[in-house]
Amino acid sequence: MIGFYLEEIRKDFDVWGADEDEEFEQFEKDKIYDAILVKRK
Repeated sequence: MIGFYLEEIRKDFDVWGADEDEEFEQFEKDKIYDAILVKRK
């Protein structure tokens, strides 16, 4: 659901996602993540 509202969420928050073996990266729509990190701007 984050991907659906991503543009609205990014107005107030920074959003990152990480796969099991990788570091966090900028959240990309339509990509599956094992972890999501959200921080208020």
